[in-house]
Amino acid sequence: MNLLDTKVTSIEEYDCQEPLILLPTHSQKLILDHDVDVGYENEFIARESVVLKLVEAAAGLPSGIYLSVKETYRPLDIQKSIFNGRVIKLRSRPEHSNLSLEQVKHLAAQFIAPPSVAGHPTGGAVDVSLLNEHQCELDMGCQYDEDETTSNGRCFSTCSDLSAIQIQNRKMLFDCMHAAGFVNYPYEWWHWSYGDKYWAAVNGLSQSLYCAK
Repeated sequence: MNLLDTKVTSIEEYDCQEPLILLPTHSQKLILDHDVDVGYENEFIARESVVLKLVEAAAGLPSGIYLSVKETYRPLDIQKSIFNGRVIKLRSRPEHSNLSLEQVKHLAAQFIAPPSVAGHPTGGAVDVSLLNEHQCELDMGCQYDEDETTSNGRCFSTCSDLSAIQIQNRKMLFDCMHAAGFVNYPYEWWHWSYGDKYWAAVNGLSQSLYCAK
């Protein structure tokens, strides 16, 4: 389900006023990745329930495996800039010359959420991966934040071109995140959310828990 699917865009925007809080820096199973360059100051904050669920997800991982958090809350103005930039980039490609602006926006929405439905600005979305006991990234099939072209389609959550170990590693991640109540965006194995419009749509709800802050 694309982020511009009517099932997502029709979700009523509601905010329960739950605060944004810092992710814990003392958790033994939750590791904050300060080396990721997200293009702005990454504060590692999220809604209170999201933080608690991340700790729960990390605790559900096998011994010696850790949950690495790449990105959490993203300011709305940054989201707008990233999405508009993606649209401009896609429109400039020769193979998209016959597409309408709305069609290009749908393509852009596969990997960059339109501001009106984006999870990161609500504090409900997180980007995560897994680390081993040496704090090295597990092989998930492609690098974090690679798009369809760069990853040869391996960024998709469901991908047939994965090795046995890559499938096993993704299963560990998916099992712990699903158990904690998160939903995955199928175009990006690393992107998970709770309480945003996409989460509400997947769960058959009519309104979100959070809106952009």
